[in-house]
Amino acid sequence: MNGEECAQRELQYTLTRHAERRRQQRGIPYSCLETMLWYGKKRRRGDAYLVYMDKYHRKLAQTRLDPELYRQVVDKLDFYLVYDDRSRTVITVAHRLDRLKWKTCRKTMTG
Repeated sequence: MNGEECAQRELQYTLTRHAERRRQQRGIPYSCLETMLWYGKKRRRGDAYLVYMDKYHRKLAQTRLDPELYRQVVDKLDFYLVYDDRSRTVITVAHRLDRLKWKTCRKTMTG
């Protein structure tokens, strides 16, 4: 993303005190946080969203970000964050140590 694009699409979000502490403890720069919020995959979890990077969204970020910025953040995108869309607040951030697993609800038909 070039400077002009950034000025047009400014990202509005806040971090809870918890999220800010976790971000600092885990060494996640703001540029990675913003990349995740712009280009990460969002999955609804209750009243919030879990945001993470999969292959498709990494490729999307690579094509849309300035190459220098992408080189700075590419190795640091193995984390996820929990984001409340209504209040535009990042609730927490954490490193992805394992693959994220999703519970699916299957309806069985008895008859």
